[in-house]
Amino acid sequence: MKALKLLSLVALLSCFIFITALPAMAQYTTGVKGGDWIKYNFKISATGVSYEGTIKVTIQEVTDTDITGTTEYANFPGMPSGSTPFSIHIPTWSGGGGFLIPSNLDVGQSIPGVGTTVQAIVDWQGRKAVKATTDFSGLPVEAYWDQATGVLLEMKGSVSTPYGSTTLNIKAAETNMFSPGFDWLFWIIIIAVVVVVAVIAVIIVRRVRKPPTAPPTTEQPPPPPPAPES
Repeated sequence: MKALKLLSLVALLSCFIFITALPAMAQYTTGVKGGDWIKYNFKISATGVSYEGTIKVTIQEVTDTDITGTTEYANFPGMPSGSTPFSIHIPTWSGGGGFLIPSNLDVGQSIPGVGTTVQAIVDWQGRKAVKATTDFSGLPVEAYWDQATGVLLEMKGSVSTPYGSTTLNIKAAETNMFSPGFDWLFWIIIIAVVVVVAVIAVIIVRRVRKPPTAPPTTEQPPPPPPAPES
């Protein structure tokens, strides 16, 4: 029963990923290009059942009107192995899904293919990100997309019931577009600590190696004058 409930959640998640957006009046834009890729680590678990694996999204070609690419799953329940092609029509974003949204969306704008709106622009580990929340069969999901490119950065959710708990986490791990997880504040602090330690070490070494001060030299008295000749 627990496994069936988990697979139902996976099916709903798959629908979220590949749902086709209704045609929109807005002209959307994208921040990706051919050759871009992003890889995710994911974990889906319910009481007594757990799946972990990877998802890789690769952009093959971007034209004035369309984006084509592939999605590869490893150990994702209910999804075929190998590459699954996708295509997005940019002007209406029809065919789009949860892994890629239009670039530069702002608060209050609709997110095509997801069925919700942008609720906030936040910092996601050093990247400016679009944040939105929604609900899938009782599972509240919180998602973050990179604002500049539109690629998914993280999606997570959890719910507890009298029958057990269910959790979902998909998080960017590798990409050739930027450095996921690069926390500028963290590294600034680390660099500052290293610099301070290095300065202290130099001061200590100089004090230890400082040569001893030579004692002051005393001026010798002049020699006595020669004895007078007799």
